[in-house]
Amino acid sequence: MSAYKPRAGAWLTLLIAFAVVLSDSPAQAWYLATHRLIALMAYERLSDDVRTEAVKILRNHESFQSDFVAAMPSSLDKNDSAAVDRWMFCQAAAWPDLIGAARFVARNKHDHPTWHYINYPVFLSSDQQRRLQPGLRDNLATRVDAAADLAELNVVQALKLSRSTVENSNAPSAVRSTALCWLLHLVGDAHQPLHDASLFTEKTFPNGDRGGNRIPIIKGNNLHLFWDSFPSPQGSAEDIQAQAARLAATPLTEAQAEAALSLDLAQWIAESREIAQTAVYSDEVLRVVRAAEEAPGKPVAPIDLSGEYIKTAERVAQMRINQAALRLAALLECSFAPKLCPQE
Repeated sequence: MSAYKPRAGAWLTLLIAFAVVLSDSPAQAWYLATHRLIALMAYERLSDDVRTEAVKILRNHESFQSDFVAAMPSSLDKNDSAAVDRWMFCQAAAWPDLIGAARFVARNKHDHPTWHYINYPVFLSSDQQRRLQPGLRDNLATRVDAAADLAELNVVQALKLSRSTVENSNAPSAVRSTALCWLLHLVGDAHQPLHDASLFTEKTFPNGDRGGNRIPIIKGNNLHLFWDSFPSPQGSAEDIQAQAARLAATPLTEAQAEAALSLDLAQWIAESREIAQTAVYSDEVLRVVRAAEEAPGKPVAPIDLSGEYIKTAERVAQMRINQAALRLAALLECSFAPKLCPQE
């Protein structure tokens, strides 16, 4: 598949209101700003026909007035249809986390916490793997069969379901709109390594560390939220705009660029799992967890992440955000105009 090149023109200035909920759950993948960044970068790569079709579907959202129209920032020129369409597309990518944050007030029927992640296990040693793996009960299925409980799907299953629903032109318009929001969101989630892996240990984390949520760090809250914070958990509208432009211009290696054209979901997840094993759960992180294993009953000590760890995380996160944007654009082109894409 050939790469979709970004269009010329100014980036939309976004006024982003953050709704970050600190919970013991990996469901808040990437901060809202990052989901909007990925969506914005993908939107700039779409053909006019696909942009038009996507926005048309979003306008049929059952909560369009309350969650889109009423949420538009005052700085947005409502008479600028192109700017409004961009904003709606980015809002759609953040929507699953917005309704997730609202669950602490009132549960939305479209809020599915388990859809955001899959807990592929990482172990401290091969011996622990041999003893622990037979007893693991996390949902690692990759197919959505007729007997599947939709409320318990993982990110792999949810992505496949969302894509098939978006591509089904006979599905009710409101159903397709909700599915498109999830599709825009979950492509980003699949590229956050701590949404595709969890550390399991015999004594400290027999049920997993919930994607790093249970590993505290000194400068921040926990390991999961640290990885969520790239490229920045907050900033002015101008900062967000500059980050989008900078990330879009960040070059990928030849291998990374080639991989970014892949629409193979299994490859996306495999990449995240490898990053989790090599970069996220590094020796400096596992050293502290092993110390906790040797002192049962004592919590994991907060980790002072090294400068080298932080530098690696920044580089990896930038690469994953870029890949997510490229793949989201290509996925939408193929979903709305399949004749233009080769068979997968």
